[in-house]
Amino acid sequence: MEKTFVALDNMDKDQVRQLLSDYPQIKKVKIGLELYLKYGNSIVNEIANDFNVEIFLDLKLHDIPSTVTKAISALKGLPISFLTIHASGGRKMLEAAFESAQVNLPNCQLLAVTILTSHTTREIKDIWGREYKESLNALLNEITKAQITGLVCSAQDLSIISAQENETNLSFTKVTPGIRLKNDESDDQTRIMTPEDAIKAGSNFLVVGRSITKNPNSILEGHYP
Repeated sequence: MEKTFVALDNMDKDQVRQLLSDYPQIKKVKIGLELYLKYGNSIVNEIANDFNVEIFLDLKLHDIPSTVTKAISALKGLPISFLTIHASGGRKMLEAAFESAQVNLPNCQLLAVTILTSHTTREIKDIWGREYKESLNALLNEITKAQITGLVCSAQDLSIISAQENETNLSFTKVTPGIRLKNDESDDQTRIMTPEDAIKAGSNFLVVGRSITKNPNSILEGHYP
């Protein structure tokens, strides 16, 4: 479980504490918008202090540059390793986020969210007015210019991202949600991949939610790296 962040979605604080108490194999967790809005910074500090886990705070910040700057400053000192911002916020917003994080969260890496795993190729074209590959490459260009070195992306995007890395001589930290075992039912995510295939494709970290939280014994079965 060294490469897997368990997404604590659709859970309250008591359920989170029970899961982490019962399964000390969980070393990394993702706190999403729902849990954060319910409990605020206190849930981050409580989980970090009581369970000694690495925390990925998934807020997907997306606003004007000054607002994102202030939002990140409000997180100052939190024990988080990753924080998400939307790449589609544009270069000025990304640059402002980068500068604010250096001051307020010096031990945290920003992750720019590229294209959501729920988006179909038709939706991608409707939103960005470009085909899927062109849309992704445009976002990667903005991310690179803003000095952001981490990404949240579908594992299905990794081949395009690897080509961009080779062309620009850069290396991104690639975090991939939309991870499902072969026998899992899909839900609101359409661009999915198995844990093994995602790692082979170049993912550095996986994000797995309901596949684990609804069936935590799957942790013991060795499916997640």
